[in-house]
Amino acid sequence: MPFMAAEDGVPIYYTDQGRGSPIFLIHGWTMNHKFFRHNIPALSRTHRVCQWISEDMGTPVSKN
Repeated sequence: MPFMAAEDGVPIYYTDQGRGSPIFLIHGWTMNHKFFRHNIPALSRTHRVCQWISEDMGTPVSKN
């Protein structure tokens, strides 16, 4: 899974799909990245869709 390191070294995981004008998806407090799973395929046909993956919301992220 792609990630970038924050200034303090904490990894920020994300997804990046499609091409075109960017849309950045951020889920609400009680949700996780799965909230948008049905929207991303349709949006990515015409846009670049980036989504933040929050480990804080119970989403395990593979470090591989």
